[in-house]
Amino acid sequence: MLRRGMLGWGVPMYIVMSALMIGQRPAEWRHIVLIGLPIWLSGGVLWGALTWAVTERLYRRHLRRSGHAGV
Repeated sequence: MLRRGMLGWGVPMYIVMSALMIGQRPAEWRHIVLIGLPIWLSGGVLWGALTWAVTERLYRRHLRRSGHAGV
């Protein structure tokens, strides 16, 4: 969740969106940087959790269909 969600999605989105917003409102750069960081990192964690849950569900379905016991 942290590597693929926060670092793989949250940090790049934070950088891109902050750059775009600062380009539109350069005088508010401090506010944009400080507010954007927790928002995008939290979004990254949520994205990572969602990705993990979906992948886990697909894996368990695969195991059931392939006849592996204990799932």
